[in-house]
Amino acid sequence: MVSNSHANRLAESNSPYLLQHAHNPVNWQEWSGAAFALAKEQNRLVFLSIGYSTCHWCHVMEKESFEDEEVAALVNSAYIAIKVDREQRPDIDQIYMDVCQALTGGGGWPLTIILTPDQKPVFAGTYFPKRQKYGRPGLIEILSALAAEWRLNSQKLQDSAQKIAEHFAENTSIACSFPDESIVIKGVEEIAAGYDHQYGGFTAAPKFPMGHVLELLLNHAVCKGDGEMLKKVEHSLLAMYRGGIFDHLGGGFCRYSTDERWLVPHFEKMLYDNALLLRCYASAFKATGKAIYREVAEAISEYVLRDLENPDGGFYSAEDADSEGHEGRFYVFAYDEFMRLAGEDAGMALAGYFGVTPSGNFEDGLNVLHLSQSREESAALCGMAVDDFSHKLADFRQRLFVYRSQRTRPPLDDKVITGWNGLMLGALALTGRYLGRADLIDAARRAAVFVRKNLANSQGRLLRCWRRGKAEIDGFFEDYSFLAHGLLELFRGDYNPEWLKWAAELHTQAVALFAGRLPGSYYETPHDGEKLLFRPRNLTDGALPSARSILADNSVLLAGITGDNRYVDLAAAIFTDGASLMLRAPTATAAMLNALRRYYQYPLRILIHVEKLSDAEAFAETVEELYLPDSVVVISSGASGEQILKTLLTDSELFSSPGPVVQICHQNRCLKPVASKAELLKSLRHLSAQTPAKPDKST
Repeated sequence: MVSNSHANRLAESNSPYLLQHAHNPVNWQEWSGAAFALAKEQNRLVFLSIGYSTCHWCHVMEKESFEDEEVAALVNSAYIAIKVDREQRPDIDQIYMDVCQALTGGGGWPLTIILTPDQKPVFAGTYFPKRQKYGRPGLIEILSALAAEWRLNSQKLQDSAQKIAEHFAENTSIACSFPDESIVIKGVEEIAAGYDHQYGGFTAAPKFPMGHVLELLLNHAVCKGDGEMLKKVEHSLLAMYRGGIFDHLGGGFCRYSTDERWLVPHFEKMLYDNALLLRCYASAFKATGKAIYREVAEAISEYVLRDLENPDGGFYSAEDADSEGHEGRFYVFAYDEFMRLAGEDAGMALAGYFGVTPSGNFEDGLNVLHLSQSREESAALCGMAVDDFSHKLADFRQRLFVYRSQRTRPPLDDKVITGWNGLMLGALALTGRYLGRADLIDAARRAAVFVRKNLANSQGRLLRCWRRGKAEIDGFFEDYSFLAHGLLELFRGDYNPEWLKWAAELHTQAVALFAGRLPGSYYETPHDGEKLLFRPRNLTDGALPSARSILADNSVLLAGITGDNRYVDLAAAIFTDGASLMLRAPTATAAMLNALRRYYQYPLRILIHVEKLSDAEAFAETVEELYLPDSVVVISSGASGEQILKTLLTDSELFSSPGPVVQICHQNRCLKPVASKAELLKSLRHLSAQTPAKPDKST
């Protein structure tokens, strides 16, 4: 390994991932025109490595190869080496991930690409060991062979790269008609066909939580009265919570489960996963009234605000899976260690509750904590009343959390990404509204203020990320879509029309910057952005919902709020363009299916006109008695806020009425205004065909 006195050009970067590689002996450079100009000047291939700071296999490949002098000598002598943080540059990542998946049938990180000096790919793969093992070719062999081929027959490689580039430059679209509501029903049924009746979830191992899929299924189940589907969603939510994928001491969910039981996770914690899952658990609480979902939602929120919030209000990106050179070391416990902390009187019961055994369930006989028994079963083991055991459990959980906090924490990726912050501030605003937690809405508001102050330029254009006082890189499609979505949720939470105004502005910008030539098509990069191999389009959901699907959902919400049919037309174009894909791959288009579901359900707009904001509280609380995922409360109060609403809403005649008065609008028609809470609740129940969820303290 090279000494830390050596530094390559990544030492000047602001990316935590690139800084991790700043002392590699490989002469890494950041992605830039200058790097490719140097490749042309020296007639070298480009060795492109893409990853992110919390990626376990990225760490493995660094240790095996990028810190190795032999590998470094080969790379430095024959290649121009470029490192890319995929979270900073999702455009570059998507281009070459698409290439990798097309050429190899798979993908993942670290992503390893060999390029010609004009950015065209000649080779693609993911993790490679230094030398051949695990049935994989070695990086040394790959790089040596390609370097020799380039020296002896560069034209052959260039011709091959040109054909690959031409294939991806083609922009094809399947002509479809506008989808009817049956596409949503068929999509939900197909997703549900993958339901794991034993362990919950809707895919085989490795199991990803897929919050946007669960949200679609939950909303469909509740709005259509599908009790069987609701049972499947609840089983999955509870299984995920009880498994080791959930941090039972510090809160928050890990990236995914390596097994079908949700037991052993890949331990990195991502901001976006926790945002998507926070929405699910808060919504499940609102829909069912079951206290366990509130408990999980509050634990996620507590984790995010404690460990991921920047002091000024934005949210950091992720926590690593590794610490002290081992994956999961921060989270797991040896049996003897656990029992020593648990004590004699209830030690066996606590071990049974958390599934801790002498043989362990993880590497080296260590234990991933999970809920193996009910509180009733554990209490019976030690002859305690359930309430007494619950108090004992709460005390022990806190002591164990404090004990664990003294360990070396996994590294924190402390960059603030605009789009991911949009997802989290929206999730917090929704959770605050559903749980009656004003402090969570305050946290969402702080994040929105932070983004506006630090990640929007003087022209209102968004920047991608911020770290330690420096914002950089023009925003991508997801930054605009996700932030607008979060602001719409914040507007639904605190009724401040400034958030609605900003969301509408971002929506307009997104269409202007990212719309393609064909109706309903969108690119991930702006039309005036850096010229790359091609402009990437993300048609499907991955770990994140697709930006286009969220734009469609934003359009439906904005149409419902404002009455402006231009938003309906934008959503309809996206649904039409995506209809074939929704039919063929519903799991990969769950976010679009949820937007289409909302389109057919159509948002309820409850317009409350009052003289003072405090006069609206009782009406707003009445709306929140029901689970109405497609409703929006708009409060007109005060001259400045009313003026904003008059500008945005196409039907603002109610503002001339003396308050307090409430009017419900739905599917381009408005009901007769009402003036009492009882009349409002009666109308809402009639429109939603729902009854209020009754609180249930069962777990």
